[in-house]
Amino acid sequence: PASSTATANTDVNFAVNASSINGNITQVNFYVGGALVANVTSPPYQYTLHNPAAGSYTVTAEATDSVGAIGRTDFPLTVTAANVPPTATLTAPANNSTYAAPANFTLKANAGDSDGNVTQVEFLENGTLLVATNIAPYQFNKINVPIGTYSYSVRATDNSGSKTTSAPISVSVINDPPPTVVLTSPTNQ
Repeated sequence: PASSTATANTDVNFAVNASSINGNITQVNFYVGGALVANVTSPPYQYTLHNPAAGSYTVTAEATDSVGAIGRTDFPLTVTAANVPPTATLTAPANNSTYAAPANFTLKANAGDSDGNVTQVEFLENGTLLVATNIAPYQFNKINVPIGTYSYSVRATDNSGSKTTSAPISVSVINDPPPTVVLTSPTNQ
């Protein structure tokens, strides 16, 4: 690898260039934490550390030539825990809510991140961004919404850049004419 850090549960590939002026390279052994994990007898001299858990490791490559000379190099590796995506839930209005046009209602959301913090919450209407905020409580007022059926969701972003979009909710805004009132009493005789 080009750096000394990797993410847990992802493969880490190591490659070694080995040469000797005294003879041919007969093998390259790879060790992780002092334990032999691979013996490679011909180029390319490579080893893949599969799905390491978070922690610190020392990977050693040891080359042996045809006259028995040994050369080695150590590579310190820090494996960090994989990022856990944030959570995002639209809490209001309730799914399948109905309002009379022109409608006014408030979109409310909860967002959290178990291994960091939420850096942004976006409210979406029919998949299109309405507004983005980083200030809790997460809410947005919809004003004078015309007749129609709308899909709302919320998308949270965490400090590692991971995003989660909530399940959508449906809101209907209908034409709700005022009731008809007819005076029936007193009647004319």
